[in-house]
Amino acid sequence: MMGADVSGKGDFNQQGLQKLDAEASSPAIAVIVSRTTISDAALAQLAKYKNVRRVQAVGSPLSDAAIAQLQSALPGLTVRK
Repeated sequence: MMGADVSGKGDFNQQGLQKLDAEASSPAIAVIVSRTTISDAALAQLAKYKNVRRVQAVGSPLSDAAIAQLQSALPGLTVRK
């Protein structure tokens, strides 16, 4: 995901969600955010994608609570911030 996939609020915009929807049938998705940061709201959006296995958002201001909530919804998920 690039800056064009994330809104100014740090959540995924329509373009970003369309990219995720296109991968929804894949066995596993790795969400790697570069050249931008995401927020806790973006993590909440990812919960519906049951095949997300990894989120890498280095430098993003993600709270431990939001990460724990997403990991609870998606067992086996790893998050690197």
